[in-house]
Amino acid sequence: FVDDSGLPPASFKLVLNEVEQVLPNKADVTQTVTLAEGRNTIVLRATDTAGNEAAPVSRTVELDTTGPETAPENLQAGVSISGADIVLTWKADVNAATYNVYRDTQTAITDISILTPVAVNVSGARWTDIDVDPSITYYYALTSVDVAGNKGTKVSNSPNVTLIPSAKGGAAIISD
Repeated sequence: FVDDSGLPPASFKLVLNEVEQVLPNKADVTQTVTLAEGRNTIVLRATDTAGNEAAPVSRTVELDTTGPETAPENLQAGVSISGADIVLTWKADVNAATYNVYRDTQTAITDISILTPVAVNVSGARWTDIDVDPSITYYYALTSVDVAGNKGTKVSNSPNVTLIPSAKGGAAIISD
């Protein structure tokens, strides 16, 4: 902002969601602001020594910190063509950009708060678990992750699957 006099502005004002803050009058100013969830309007105004205000610069910023309240549906577990891996498929969640995959060996997954995902930011509606131990029953579940990277907490259905290898080659899968 420079007026006809060629002098720098006498003052700067930052308006965040209609709340005004006066900024230091320096050539290089950094200001930290706290945004509210949802739509935020940021306006920067400069005033010269005669009290003339330059055209304000305005931007809208959307703050999204809430994960999806939905989860993928119809999670299915099957065996890969090699017979050594477990393949998960599901119906995509319209609110998800990617998915986190959870696995447990004890019980069906209904709460992910104490689990660490075995895969994060999986795109598409298919994932292959190549790190499986034959004859162990695994339980799987998915959560959705939105485009902002917010993780959902709603959990998909949790099928279980046991891969049973054959000594003569091939494999069978028991899925519930």
